Amino acid sequence: MQLFSYTLKESKRLGLGVDLANGTGWPFGGPWVKDADASKAVFHKTFMVKAGQQLSEAVVYERESMVRTANNKSAKIESIKRPLSANKNLQELALDQIQFAGKLPLIALMAYGDNGSSIDITNKVNADGKLQWTAPASSPQWTLYAMFEGLHGKMVERAAPGGEGYAINHFSKQAAKHYFKRFDEAFKGYDISYLRSFFNDSYEVDDARGEANWTPDFFEEFKRRKGYHLRTQLPALFGKASAEMNSRIIYDYRSIIDELLLEHFTMEWKKWGEGKGKMLRNQSHGSPANTLDLYSVVDIPETEGNDVLRFKFATSAGNVTGK
Repeated sequence: MQLFSYTLKESKRLGLGVDLANGTGWPFGGPWVKDADASKAVFHKTFMVKAGQQLSEAVVYERESMVRTANNKSAKIESIKRPLSANKNLQELALDQIQFAGKLPLIALMAYGDNGSSIDITNKVNADGKLQWTAPASSPQWTLYAMFEGLHGKMVERAAPGGEGYAINHFSKQAAKHYFKRFDEAFKGYDISYLRSFFNDSYEVDDARGEANWTPDFFEEFKRRKGYHLRTQLPALFGKASAEMNSRIIYDYRSIIDELLLEHFTMEWKKWGEGKGKMLRNQSHGSPANTLDLYSVVDIPETEGNDVLRFKFATSAGNVTGK
């Protein structure tokens, strides 16, 4: 903050403008992002049970370890400590994404009968994964869909020394509030009035193995916004229903992802920035949402690269909204 204050004073003296990135790399994240606020991914398994029988195997999901680096160097996950802050060589490791091996927590277990019925049996699974449930005779066979939640593991890419850590969950309002609180604490007692705007160097959580595609309260948000329970449609969510139902459900799922990214991250960031009297400069392209909406919220729609269509998303939103 002392260096930043000096930069602001010198820039003002020299007539230079200053914007501040809310992070040392991309996407937003850092060492203060705890597991609860880090990006999430959902995984699933299916089981078959005949009427009158019980499931013999445990309802568990064992995830294998995985590590990717931003500099394409090999890294052995066995040598990486948990929590990540315990590692002394994070700059050398240049972690881009990391997933540790282990059992993932169960978030839903649904039984679907051949007769079209569905039953939530999540609370009938004990701590060891044993399902205490006998399949009803109302259907000759039941298909069980188990959903598990895990850390997506995306890290801040090209983080500066001390800025290494997990990327935030962009679909969680709580994660956004916790993230920006760190800046509130840092700014206390300092004059940042000369700062023009805050900057986000793009979403790019998808620049990894698998998408960040979940948030802990997704079921509740889905029901509130769509009026029905996503739990009743898991076969369609995972592409195992009719082609029409698969399309309808995945459309509704993606529209919620769109709304959460817009409302819980972009608008929360905008509200926080306005509270500091600052503009926002954002690279919205690549986000799993309506890019025009995202660009319309911020003050300075910014793009990059050599794709003309990508340019038009930013310039169109900027023009229509008078930015």
